[in-house]
Amino acid sequence: MVKPADVGGRALGRIVDTIFQGSTEMALARLVSGRRLEADEVQRMKALLDAAAYENGSDG
Repeated sequence: MVKPADVGGRALGRIVDTIFQGSTEMALARLVSGRRLEADEVQRMKALLDAAAYENGSDG
């Protein structure tokens, strides 16, 4: 059985590669621009970005 999150991840990866020329930063900027984000949602996103930076060896 295929999990929706797996399919969504692959689809999103293709979108980032095709529409945003592989730029995760551009995709994220477009995703959040013009949207009302709650403070706790922003904090969770920051935590995800910090974790990704740590995993990639960046001190962010």
